[in-house]
Amino acid sequence: MKPIIAVNCDYRWEKTRPHSFVYREYCDAIIMGGGIPVLLPVPREKEEVVSLLEKMHGLLLTGGDDISPELYGETRHKNTTCIHPDKEVSDIALLHHALQLKIPVFAICYGIQLINVVCGGALIQDIPSQNTKCCNHRLTGKKQTHTVTIKKNTLLHKVVGEEHIEVNSAHHQAIKKTGSGLIVSARAPDGIIEAIEGRDHPFLLGVQWHPERLCNSSSHKKALFCEFIRASETFSEERERQSWR
Repeated sequence: MKPIIAVNCDYRWEKTRPHSFVYREYCDAIIMGGGIPVLLPVPREKEEVVSLLEKMHGLLLTGGDDISPELYGETRHKNTTCIHPDKEVSDIALLHHALQLKIPVFAICYGIQLINVVCGGALIQDIPSQNTKCCNHRLTGKKQTHTVTIKKNTLLHKVVGEEHIEVNSAHHQAIKKTGSGLIVSARAPDGIIEAIEGRDHPFLLGVQWHPERLCNSSSHKKALFCEFIRASETFSEERERQSWR
């Protein structure tokens, strides 16, 4: 059976009926990699989140707006646009439980920032105003815009097989202080952290760019999803073996 991948939804409530949603590219990338995407809404209770995740084999943390800076001890910057409190509670619960279960986690954009904050790290709230020497990270994400340098002997380096790759940017926040148990595996030319991974987790990988938007035109972006699905399949097989013991 193909591994079932939980996909955290975004949430909109202003000037519309409240609704959960996810962009199609995420699901297409999971299917391309050999997985089955299952969209997780934004439940109101943490227990509901845990119950949903128990049935999954991997977790994809998608992009979105900003995490509350109060979670890492800072006041809100004027350009910080926070996600809905219900989504924040839901996403944090999802990630905490995934880390406990050692479920494979692949995180994109907001997702990498979520991992970092949950692990005790902090963020640059607005790159353009807080880092005047940075390159342009706030683009559409539909085309490759700058390079990243990947650290050797990391999971990311193993997956893409290169030290320098072109990526697509669409973010105004980034990691400032790395959380506990995480290592930096890639940086942009201006020093901005572009990828992190878990030191003691079978598959915990976060990237600041949007590989789901360029899977059809970039082999290394396709490889990221394929490796994530393989890790989820391995987790599924191990869980099944454990259930038979």
